[in-house]
Amino acid sequence: MIKLHSIGRMMSVSSKARTRACAVAGFALVAMAAGCKQDSLLQVTDPDILNVDDYSTPAGATPLRIGVIANFNSAFDGGTDSYVTMAGNLADELLASDTFDGRLTVNARKSVEINGEMEPIYRNMQRVRTGAARAAAILAKVAPTPLSNRGELYMLLGYSELLLAEGWCSGVPFSSEDGTTTTFGEPLPTDSMFVRALAHFDSAIALAENVSRVLNGSKLGKGRTLLNLGRFADAATAVSGVPMNFVLTTSHSATTNNNGAWNGSTSGASRYRLMSNEGKNGLPFLGQTPAQDARINWASSTRNGFSSQFTLQPNQNKFVQYGDGVVATGASAAPPFSPPRRGGRRLSPGTPIGGPGDKHSRSLGL
Repeated sequence: MIKLHSIGRMMSVSSKARTRACAVAGFALVAMAAGCKQDSLLQVTDPDILNVDDYSTPAGATPLRIGVIANFNSAFDGGTDSYVTMAGNLADELLASDTFDGRLTVNARKSVEINGEMEPIYRNMQRVRTGAARAAAILAKVAPTPLSNRGELYMLLGYSELLLAEGWCSGVPFSSEDGTTTTFGEPLPTDSMFVRALAHFDSAIALAENVSRVLNGSKLGKGRTLLNLGRFADAATAVSGVPMNFVLTTSHSATTNNNGAWNGSTSGASRYRLMSNEGKNGLPFLGQTPAQDARINWASSTRNGFSSQFTLQPNQNKFVQYGDGVVATGASAAPPFSPPRRGGRRLSPGTPIGGPGDKHSRSLGL
């Protein structure tokens, strides 16, 4: 006689076999159906990917705005070659410890028509400008509140125009696009670029809603623009009320990019080297006494530059790999709010200058 527990085991095995058989048959039917429409296997919905039209919706407004902020972080001081490092290179705060002509010619003040290291910086800053303008217009339609979100976009638009005007020759074109059509701009005189930046900083201030980052960051940008236009009294008025401890920053992380000042001058065989008294009129950035006006917190190292002729590269100690960068500070608005002293001459589009060469606006913010 067959024992009951053996019968139960046989029934269990038989049941599992039937289940597997049904599953195999079901899969075969699905495979046969898919075989008629093979492309359907590749048509999947990925919620992490937004199409162009999605950005013109309330749901797409936030990623659109954050994208502009990320672009500004990258253009201003993200990675080895950014506006910050190239400006520092020309202003003699940095020296290109490199072998690539794109960096060496900037340091030597030699204008070249094609500069592979400089071109991406120019393109990235223009990308910020066009992206901020388009995003501000979209948010006005699909996500008009809070107003400060649009204010931040106008602030970044103003800074992109300000930096393009400070860093490149007269004649930079400001083109525009709306997603379907590109309208090419005419070359603009430098003062016209400053005037545009000024208008956008005013828009940002009007929309700031007392959000400190937007309000104070825009005031500082407006003041700096007015200095460039020679309107010194107006500049002092523009920055009135900005707290001394306010800092407008950029952000960096392992998922985006490194802080440019750290990456360019302090990481491994760096492409740039901290300098002091470079050339005939370089400032004593590495001075160690009050009389030398020490501007950079630094330490010695045993690192070599990318070019092995540069040894014992100095390390700057202010910025770390993923630390915030500095765009503007309230300390720069402290009296006396004096005219800037330019640290170099403008070269052709594609070659930056260090911008104002005094304590109110240093290229690296070190």
